[in-house]
Amino acid sequence: MADTVIIDDGGSTRIKQRASVPGNGHMDSLLEVTAPGGGVGPHSDASATGLFNSITIVFLSPTGVATMASGAAIPLATSDTFTVFSDNDQRVDGKIVAATAVTPSKCDITIRGVAGTRPLVEAKHSGIQRRYVIANAGPIISVTVNAAGAPQNFPTPANTIYTTVILNGP
Repeated sequence: MADTVIIDDGGSTRIKQRASVPGNGHMDSLLEVTAPGGGVGPHSDASATGLFNSITIVFLSPTGVATMASGAAIPLATSDTFTVFSDNDQRVDGKIVAATAVTPSKCDITIRGVAGTRPLVEAKHSGIQRRYVIANAGPIISVTVNAAGAPQNFPTPANTIYTTVILNGP
């Protein structure tokens, strides 16, 4: 099964790693939001283990039409980044990290409150799946992908009822 992380806006911005084995996909350190300090606003960090090599952004219209933001998945490589901007000054940052001799491939994920707005992160659990909800984040308003070439910005189109960002592995 390919590695997959899903970030979507089912009312509030949510993060989930599709788990194939018990314990995989648990990123509980996202719940531990630190106080602002050292020039960094309130935030929490975790890593989603897996080899991630593409990102897909999909917008769903009120009539059920799904539109891929870039027309196709965007290839990702080591050190590529993305940012999901949500309403109410919340954002999710991701960075692709290569495996080392002691750590597996992963995507480092940071939930960040902008302008001092502290993220309120909750977890929901069912079976071996866990999702993390940024309760005070509104819908996703844009996604920026910094991969090969210039950064690409994908604002959420008007009348979008659902946005999802999918990180996939091979």
